[in-house]
Amino acid sequence: MRKLVISGTKLSTKFASYTRDVLLERTERAIVIWIEEQVQRRIPVSGYLIQEKALQFYKSMKQSEPSTSTSQAGKEFSASKGWLTRFLKRNALHNIKITGESATADEGAAKIFPEELAKIIEDGDYSADQVFNADETGLYWKKMPNRTYIAKEEKLQVDIKQVKIESHLITL
Repeated sequence: MRKLVISGTKLSTKFASYTRDVLLERTERAIVIWIEEQVQRRIPVSGYLIQEKALQFYKSMKQSEPSTSTSQAGKEFSASKGWLTRFLKRNALHNIKITGESATADEGAAKIFPEELAKIIEDGDYSADQVFNADETGLYWKKMPNRTYIAKEEKLQVDIKQVKIESHLITL
C-alpha cells in the first residue's frame, strides 16, 4: 500500500518546504552586499552590527513597500541570534580574526609630562604624600571589533590585515 501511495505522489510533494518572507529575502541580499562592501573597505563587521543593519534595512524596505505586498502579515522581523546563525550559514559567511597593530601611546606627550607634572605639583603646593604613581591605563572608545565576517570563498582571496586597527585610545 505504501509503495502504491509513494509511486503515485509527485516528487516535489515528498519534501517539506516553506515560503520565506519576500521582504526578508531582499533584506538578506542587501545585508550580504553591505558586508562585502565593508570587507572591501577593510572595516570589520561584528554579529551585533549585522543584526542592527538587518533591522535597519528591513524597516526601511518595509516602509517603502506598498501595503498590499507579499510579505507575511503579523510577523515582525527581530534579527535574533538564531536568525543571525542561520543567515551566516545560508550565505556561507565565515568569522575570522583580524590581525594588525593597535595604536600606541603618544611618546611625545610622555617625554614632556615629567616637567608638566613637576610644575603642577609646585603650582598646587602638593606634598610628596599627595603624589601617586600610576602606570599607563587605556580606555578604548569606539573600538573596532577584532573579528569580522567574510564569505568562505573569499577567505583565501582577501587579505584582511590592516596597517592599524583604528580606535580612539584615551591614555590615563
